[in-house]
Amino acid sequence: MASLYREKAEKLDAGRQLLNALSITPSAASRAGVSLNADGKRRTAFDLLSYPNIDVEAVKVLFPQISDIAPQYLDQLLVDAQYAVYLDRQAADIAAVQRDEGRAIPEWVDYEAIGGLSIEIRQKLRQFSPAPLLMPKRLTV
Repeated sequence: MASLYREKAEKLDAGRQLLNALSITPSAASRAGVSLNADGKRRTAFDLLSYPNIDVEAVKVLFPQISDIAPQYLDQLLVDAQYAVYLDRQAADIAAVQRDEGRAIPEWVDYEAIGGLSIEIRQKLRQFSPAPLLMPKRLTV
């Protein structure tokens, strides 16, 4: 069983490496019939799989080499590509929280002067006067 898992992991890794190694510019994609934002930014085959308006067959037209990836692995890589955007955002959110962890609120802050705070939040901030913004435990990706 472990060998089947290892084989699948290796095939997925090889497929992901291939998809990330292949890239195209918007103008070259347009010449092949695939419309991308004309920002001049190169996109990998893995990136293209995450786009809702681009299917696997369109990516195969741009990069015939991906036809060598077995369908069951390509299906998994498609799902991985579609969720990668969300995972990247979540990782960025976690990193932002970790940067702010323990940041002190200066004593001179006037909570009444902060317009976006609700009355309830202002009352709680005045009541508890939190010095640092602490997280209960460290978040990891």
